[in-house]
Amino acid sequence: MAEYLLAEDAWQGLNYQIGVERCITDRSNPLENMTPEEVKHNYRFLPETIIFILDGVKDSLVFPNERGDPFPPIISVLVTLEFLATGGFFHTIGLANEISKASAFRAVEKVCTLICGKKESVIRWPHGQSLLVSPVKVC
Repeated sequence: MAEYLLAEDAWQGLNYQIGVERCITDRSNPLENMTPEEVKHNYRFLPETIIFILDGVKDSLVFPNERGDPFPPIISVLVTLEFLATGGFFHTIGLANEISKASAFRAVEKVCTLICGKKESVIRWPHGQSLLVSPVKVC
């Protein structure tokens, strides 16, 4: 009985924290804070082109719930474009966009898969007579 009372007193003296404190990150649209020249420099595309790409893939990037604090589709597209434009490491790109390297990898993989799935409806290859008549300028 005395051992039980000692154990109970020990539990009352402990200061422990239940759960983890949430860290709220800034998930605003980076395109709103940059000039078109900065956007072109960072992502190699104009803002209008980035919005066109986003419109093509955003339906597949929206999650049905907010579980796990998902980042908005614009962040996924910008992370992918930055990766493709610079060839940087996922860790570096994740740090620049305030996401983990694993999240950067998942975003790049998902957006690239979605863009490749749309290639038939977006890319138009010349064929037939237009292929022969196309002007080609050689330095």
